[in-house]
Amino acid sequence: PGHALKLRRALAALAGSVAGGIGGLFLTGGETARAVLDACGVTGLSLHREVEPGVPLATALGRHGFGVVTKAGAFGDERTMLHCRQALLDLRQAPVFP
Repeated sequence: PGHALKLRRALAALAGSVAGGIGGLFLTGGETARAVLDACGVTGLSLHREVEPGVPLATALGRHGFGVVTKAGAFGDERTMLHCRQALLDLRQAPVFP
């Protein structure tokens, strides 16, 4: 806990420095997600669907559009992260204009 703020800031700075090349983000923890998205210049999220209950899939709005999945830490099973990864991959391959 004593290093959480320092780690969150470092992660946000790293993500912000490569925001133009991000294909998708899986983020846990509200403060971490907010810091990373802010550093990437995200101004909002466009919700698509839930990957699993309580796990939203969205597209980042702002200078760089990429898929975003956010998840609180206290639920899910051993397949949840795999489902999130697949949802992000599927979003990248989806046609822009259906």
